Formats: sequence, C-alpha cells, structure tokens
Amino acid sequence: MKILRYWLWLAKEIVVSSMQVLKHIWMPDLKFQPDFVYLKTTQEHEMGFAIYGNSITLTPGTVCVYIDDDSKIITAHSLTEEGRDELSSGNMDMRVKRAVS
Repeated sequence: MKILRYWLWLAKEIVVSSMQVLKHIWMPDLKFQPDFVYLKTTQEHEMGFAIYGNSITLTPGTVCVYIDDDSKIITAHSLTEEGRDELSSGNMDMRVKRAVS
C-alpha cells in the first residue's frame, strides 16, 4: 500500500513538473537555468536508490546522472530553479524511503 501511495504522489509531481517546463517553453521571458544538484540521500537499500534515481528521471525537467552508493550522493541535472529547489527539499527522498521500508 505504501508504494501505491508513492506512485500516486509521483504521478502528481510529473504533472506539476510538466506544467513548469511548459511554462518556461511558452513564456520567452522565463529562461531555463540548467544546472546540476548534488543530493545527499537517506536511502539504505539498492531498491531505494533505484526508485529515487528513476523517479528523478521520470519527472520532466530533471534527470539522475550518477548515484554514488558509498557516499549516498545522487547527482541530478535540472532545467529550472524550481526543479532544483524541489529536489533539494528532500521530499522525494523521504517519500521513497518511506515507501520501500
């Protein structure tokens, strides 16, 4: 049941991120600000790392570039500042950990 709740939350996040990216495409005065973000994760199992990395990549405007299992740091790329802020909040990390525990 926990994983189902997570997938429903992720579906909502995919829609919200899609709208943010579309807003930047349609409004020429809004510029993309692509940059990397380094996320310290709380995941303890390989499945958590995999779900977290894949969830980042599924969310429009962001992509998981590298997962360092030893230091528990995920390198992600985001097209927008909103995307980086959302990733940096740790909300997705916490939800993944809760879903796989």
